[in-house]
Amino acid sequence: MKSTELAENKALDDFKNALDMEDNAKLAEAMMNKYKDIEKNILDKFEELKDEHDSKVLASRGIRQLTNAETEFYNKMFKNDIGMSPTQGGSLIMPKTIFDSVFDDLREDTDDNPLADIDLQNTTGSSEWLVSVAERPVAAWGEMCDPITKELSVGFKVVNSLVNKLSCYIPYCKSLLELGPAWQDAYLREYLKLGLKNALIMAFVSGNGIKQPWGAAYDYNIDTDQGTLKTPVAITALTRSAFKDIFKTMSVNPMGNHRSLQGLTLYVDSETYYNYIYANEVYYDLNGAEHSRFERLGIKLCVCETGLNDPDADTPVVGRCLLGLPKRYFMQVAMKAGGSQGFVEFSDDYLFLEDKRVYKAKLFADGFAKDNNAFALLDVTGLASGVAADVRIVNTNEDPVITKEASV
Repeated sequence: MKSTELAENKALDDFKNALDMEDNAKLAEAMMNKYKDIEKNILDKFEELKDEHDSKVLASRGIRQLTNAETEFYNKMFKNDIGMSPTQGGSLIMPKTIFDSVFDDLREDTDDNPLADIDLQNTTGSSEWLVSVAERPVAAWGEMCDPITKELSVGFKVVNSLVNKLSCYIPYCKSLLELGPAWQDAYLREYLKLGLKNALIMAFVSGNGIKQPWGAAYDYNIDTDQGTLKTPVAITALTRSAFKDIFKTMSVNPMGNHRSLQGLTLYVDSETYYNYIYANEVYYDLNGAEHSRFERLGIKLCVCETGLNDPDADTPVVGRCLLGLPKRYFMQVAMKAGGSQGFVEFSDDYLFLEDKRVYKAKLFADGFAKDNNAFALLDVTGLASGVAADVRIVNTNEDPVITKEASV
């Protein structure tokens, strides 16, 4: 893992721990450390590319060519050209094109990004969104003039685009003022991606539906918009027999249609992975070559922050992970357009960040599993600390190898 990735992970862990402890001082420190890492990366990149003028080269490094509306937005945002005094605060409407770029960043296809695999939609501009929850069209054979025997609506759900608000606080970065709008854009998008991505991933896996999406770890009732945490299935071995019943359930959707399990993914946090799975994942053949048990089971492994080990309970639950078909989870992310309040607000009045201006970016998100059969909550605490290599003894007293006798 790269040093920059380690720094980002530590910053996110510190930020999450401060939120959990409701410690304003530590929250302020975590926020400042988080933004300083991003600020340093942008400044280093600026020094490297300050003499580069090829827009294609700059774009490949994350420095976009801005539209007039985007340039005007950043000039107002960082230069306080809003017509309001800093102590009163202010607000700005972020151009949709900036949010579209952030959204693309959230869907970046990397090994540790579950958002790249789920049905993640940018619903900005739509107050309602029609979601297909059936994997096949609902239809029936009959005469040309026969009454419709099945309503197509059973396979769809209408969802509201402006449901759960997700806020991200962005510390003011003075050192970027002289770099210009294109670099301010790179900073803002990187900060939003880092902050929002972690929150959306945990919402996808373990969101409890309270002012946040329903996570795939919950059995979700589309009609009542309610959910209950799935009952964990105990896994004591990474074998076909241990997963047989789970695969059997997943292979049939709630409408009785059979489906492929292609794309099956296990989402597990690093603590659970190294405590329970790491020593069991790999086996060796007779030639000493390593093989993954998950690959043999057709499961993709994704180590990420799940939120499953930090529930709202007196006793933390450990050793849980989520197995499922990510395409069967729908999540919408929307930017609020228009209205009396802007998408980005700023204030100098946050006492826990004295002498620092803070920007607050707001977007809206909702999500749910399209069908409950597509996901299973697993308890892997029963896995042994390690399993022996798969070696089969073929020359035993009970079943000896027959060899040709030597001629005399």
